Amino acid sequence: MHITRGKIEQTQRVVIYGPHGIGKSTLAAQFPNPVFIDIEDGTGHLDCARAPQPTSWQMLLDTVKDAGSSEFQTVIIDTADWAESLCEGHICAKHQKAGIEDFGYGKGFVYAYEEFGRFLNLLTEVRNSGKNVVLLSHSQMRKFELPEQNGGFDRWEMKLSKRNTPLVQEWADAVLFASYDVITVKDENKKTKAKGGLRVIRTSFNPVWDAKNRWGLADQVPMEFAQIAAHIPTLSTSTPVVVTTTTKPEKVVTVVEESPEPVTCTFAPDEGFPTALYDLMQRDGITEGQVRKAIAARGIYPEETPIENYPEDFVARVVSSWDGMRKFIAENNIN
Repeated sequence: MHITRGKIEQTQRVVIYGPHGIGKSTLAAQFPNPVFIDIEDGTGHLDCARAPQPTSWQMLLDTVKDAGSSEFQTVIIDTADWAESLCEGHICAKHQKAGIEDFGYGKGFVYAYEEFGRFLNLLTEVRNSGKNVVLLSHSQMRKFELPEQNGGFDRWEMKLSKRNTPLVQEWADAVLFASYDVITVKDENKKTKAKGGLRVIRTSFNPVWDAKNRWGLADQVPMEFAQIAAHIPTLSTSTPVVVTTTTKPEKVVTVVEESPEPVTCTFAPDEGFPTALYDLMQRDGITEGQVRKAIAARGIYPEETPIENYPEDFVARVVSSWDGMRKFIAENNIN
């Protein structure tokens, strides 16, 4: 048995959630060398690096994998609730359902929970590669009831499903609730008024909100990156491949792989062309003709049928099973 002792420095998995417009993205942008995977298209006001906006679950997974092997030191998902929406859409398309509740007996939510768990595992792989991972989320107020007491009370939680909220909490090294420090006072007419409004980070659990940290922070700190900077490491993200020869074992050769040039699609979409499908085609350099030939080869629609005339539910299934479409095109040399 190999025993180790002492603290292990490693990059962090951080969740920052709070109301719209409080500055979650601005705070996350101060993490070491960050790149945003901006699902909700809300970082236009920031001078930051951002990947193409994912318009499908498959595109989001592929973008996370690409970011995990990039030179960036922090990968930011903006936001988790929008990612969950893509996840549920993927599950519905895969099983040909109109909505997540159409499965019956809660099965749709179970499928989405399992798929979202695999997404968190993928983010952990990114963390293990030497990158901080930041998951942003909006907040929502839910009614909470204690079994041993009568009545309930409102509390703040991440704007995720009831299954995924505790899953994300367990996954994270820190769950930070961004909110306003508001106090109430009574005026001369004994009417209650709110004062203050300083932006703060709640770092510890409270019956009224979810939060945690393993850093020993105070229960409440100002909403400034300097308050958490000491706990966000900057580790090397490049691991060279080392090759040794049998004749000269002392010789070490470092192999540096160059990133291939990005492939772009060769056509501009007409009005009404499905955005999620076009984004995948553009990323993989697949043309409209190749897709139409592949669909025709499977006996679904004639080759001359424009993609924008495909039913929405069929396009959704193509997007959700894009890996299969891409392999079919490659294996059958469809040009």
